[in-house]
Amino acid sequence: MRRRTFLGGAAATAAVAAVAGCRAGSSHTAGQAHDPGADLTVSAGETRRISGQVTALGAQVAAGGTLELDPHASTTLVVSSNVVVEGVLRMRPASADVVHTLRFVDVDESRFVGGVMVPIASDVGLWVTGAGRLDLRGTPRAGWNRTGQDSTWRRGDEVLRAPNEAGDYSTYRAHRPGDGVPSVVGPNAVRYATEVFNLTRNVVVEGTPGHRAHVFVHSTSPQRLQHVRFRWLGPRRPVEQTQRFHHRSLSQGSLVEGAQAEYPPDYFSFTGTAYSEPVLGRYPVHFHHCADGSRGSLVEGCVVTDSSRAFVPHASNGITFRDCVAHRIVNDAYWWDERHPTEDLLWEHCAAFDVRFDPETNGTTAAFMLGVGHRMVVRDCVAVGVHGSEHASGFQWPSFANERPDNVWTSQDLVAHNCSGDGVYVWQDDDNHHVVDGVVGYHNAYAGLLHGARRNAFEYRDVVLFGNGTADLQHQALDRDQDGVRPQVWRGLWVEHLVLHEHLQPSGSAVRFLDAHVGRVTVEENARHGGVYEIHADLGPADFTVRNLKSRIRVVRPGGDSFLLRG
Repeated sequence: MRRRTFLGGAAATAAVAAVAGCRAGSSHTAGQAHDPGADLTVSAGETRRISGQVTALGAQVAAGGTLELDPHASTTLVVSSNVVVEGVLRMRPASADVVHTLRFVDVDESRFVGGVMVPIASDVGLWVTGAGRLDLRGTPRAGWNRTGQDSTWRRGDEVLRAPNEAGDYSTYRAHRPGDGVPSVVGPNAVRYATEVFNLTRNVVVEGTPGHRAHVFVHSTSPQRLQHVRFRWLGPRRPVEQTQRFHHRSLSQGSLVEGAQAEYPPDYFSFTGTAYSEPVLGRYPVHFHHCADGSRGSLVEGCVVTDSSRAFVPHASNGITFRDCVAHRIVNDAYWWDERHPTEDLLWEHCAAFDVRFDPETNGTTAAFMLGVGHRMVVRDCVAVGVHGSEHASGFQWPSFANERPDNVWTSQDLVAHNCSGDGVYVWQDDDNHHVVDGVVGYHNAYAGLLHGARRNAFEYRDVVLFGNGTADLQHQALDRDQDGVRPQVWRGLWVEHLVLHEHLQPSGSAVRFLDAHVGRVTVEENARHGGVYEIHADLGPADFTVRNLKSRIRVVRPGGDSFLLRG
């Protein structure tokens, strides 16, 4: 039985005045007018507006009902159990000085079950079900840029600058108006400035440190999330420290005999120190199996920070993610479950900063995991400070997508720098014509771009790689060498150091580097097989270091003369 709460004095006067100003079918809760030990409920046909600091056990918004935070007053709703939205949750401040917050407190992450598609008491978070809608629209703020200033940024905003110095994978400095933006110069004489990003928003959905909640959308309606900060979300559970194999998020188990040879070194890791893992299906911004119900959804100018994973459009179609920022994320930031196709996805002008794996030495995490689906686009995106094993990366075309007809992305203008693994990691074996148009990778600890696995049909255009650790471009996958399949070709390549590495299958058709600008080449083909290369660049025999040669490599110089490399 719910307790009745009585107000007196000024509080009662304010509450009565607020209610008097509401239209029929509406109600208003000001301050602590609601019983903090009971759910805040909104019935069908009702619009309930809350204002000030309101504490409740949880909230239930029925289909046809609307729960609205007062657009003219800073308002915080504090709950310790589920907020379930079958109607509408509206957080739309009327001005930049008004702040709306939904805060989950006292969440016990150890009780999470995960995997269940309906709200359960143990898995505390924001659940959007049925035809429920989130209408969360903060005051517009640009997410990130490379100028260090924007007309939408306000004095007092939390603005940070990404690292760009060689060997720095984790230093994010406060950036103030008037500060310069550091830059580096590539081998093409172009200056590349580092990124500056703004974490402040006046609509906030958050847990608390060590007590993370989640946002789960399984709805037949499109969502509108604009300029929202999601913080301390995505619960994790400890994993027993027993020896096991780990292959990204695939199930654990022993490898079949000989499987190790099909993957690069450290792709599988045998470890006894896996400290924690995400709770299945409980992520900060998670569209879960919405199918076509999510078409038209917009996630724009949003920030996910201090969380486990970030943006997850899992088997949910037609979503646009634009100008979003993921910061201080454990596990893949932009990701969805393996082998579950997503359609008509756009990641545009999105960024990831400081993405880690737990523990850092285990797994092949990525800022952007380019999974399977149809008509998918990643454009003008950046990844900085990804930490993990050698092949953790800013952008990853993963092996689990191999040989699928829906494994094709439209990829344009990708930048990855200052990652402790690779900038871009490709591990594909298929007949699909993948076009990657514009890549910049610098100051990554291993390769700026690692291109594997055995044979594929990628086409790269305008690739600039410099200042990376073991190689700027480490090339392993040969041409598909198959009738009816387009050849692998690279157009407009700028690299300081090209490494032709081991090949796990042979190919008799040439990989062609056209209009290439290469400083030096190392040939280290340690595996059994070789292929054919045709490199159009101003190179001489003295520019090659040959440790193990198995391929036929012809260099065509700018004047038209050529030579065949011999071991």
